[in-house]
Amino acid sequence: SLLPYRTYDDKNDIYINANSFSFIIELLPLVGGDMQTSTLLTQLITDGLPEYCHISFFTWASPNVEPFLDMWSKPRESAGDLYAKQAFERKKFFMNGIRKSLLSGKPFTIKNFRTFMTATMSFDVLNDKNELLKKMITFRETLKGTMKNIGLYADSMPIFTPDKFINLLSEILNPISENGYEYIGYDKINPINKQITNSENSLLINSNDSMIFEKDNIVVKSLSATSFPGMWAQWQCSDLIGFMANDSLRMTCPFLTCFSFYIENEEKRTAKAKFKQ
Repeated sequence: SLLPYRTYDDKNDIYINANSFSFIIELLPLVGGDMQTSTLLTQLITDGLPEYCHISFFTWASPNVEPFLDMWSKPRESAGDLYAKQAFERKKFFMNGIRKSLLSGKPFTIKNFRTFMTATMSFDVLNDKNELLKKMITFRETLKGTMKNIGLYADSMPIFTPDKFINLLSEILNPISENGYEYIGYDKINPINKQITNSENSLLINSNDSMIFEKDNIVVKSLSATSFPGMWAQWQCSDLIGFMANDSLRMTCPFLTCFSFYIENEEKRTAKAKFKQ
């Protein structure tokens, strides 16, 4: 399997993979920021990340908005009569906006924007797995404090338990054509990766991209950035999820953006820099 996830340490909130430890935390989406925000993020990346650590930031424009609509509609449906009818029709209207635009002539669909950060360290980093585990836990707690200062994390954010993790990846890897998602419970007996995949879907990996097929239809296609700007201001982050003033730049379908990097050993980085000179 391409998915390395195996089991979950509920005591330490750490995922144990085929050859690594990892954790995932959900963040509040950042669509802009001031100079202080930029400075704190820069310090985190340049000084606050441990060596030999794989870091990834994800933004998932999820079509799974029904749970939020239910929080509004169910209390009104229980009231009966006109309130129930109104709640039913309003929920139906917004559910139709998941797959097609709510506005005629304008590409406007409904999504639930979610942001995540993951960190992974291989077992090869340290011979003592217990020390590596402690290192991961310390880094995670430091990271939460930094993200809290920036306004990207709150103590009220729930722990990302395996059931949440499995359902998140199932949304991404097993898209469905109709509206609605079935909740997948976590089974401690079976490996996590076996609970995510769907045998009816297939994955094709090419040299430049990858695609997920549902039967004979392409339902997911990957795209990669060919170049990056020399400077990127925090206020430009909103452009990554579409552009309100230009209909052609709005992304109407669910999408996932990912930015990943690896923290090398400082001596190796220095040696590479000297070699390039």
